[in-house]
Amino acid sequence: MIGVDKIFKGWSYQEPEDGKCCGECKQAFCVLEDTLYAPGMTWSSDDNCTTYMCMETNEQASYLLRRVNISGSDATSIFSES
Repeated sequence: MIGVDKIFKGWSYQEPEDGKCCGECKQAFCVLEDTLYAPGMTWSSDDNCTTYMCMETNEQASYLLRRVNISGSDATSIFSES
């Protein structure tokens, strides 16, 4: 069995499914600047120019960045793994 102290922040150990001998580590939280965010959470940068959303894709947590330009009239989205 994997040592719990060997799992990276934001990840959790999933016990093995029936018939499998080993479990696996899965990313359960988004990690940004050493802070954990659960899937479904949103937060903004200090200057309010970037909005982040933690979401679950392919059974792993990742975050979506939405950067608002200076005029505030347009926004772009970038997917980034946490």
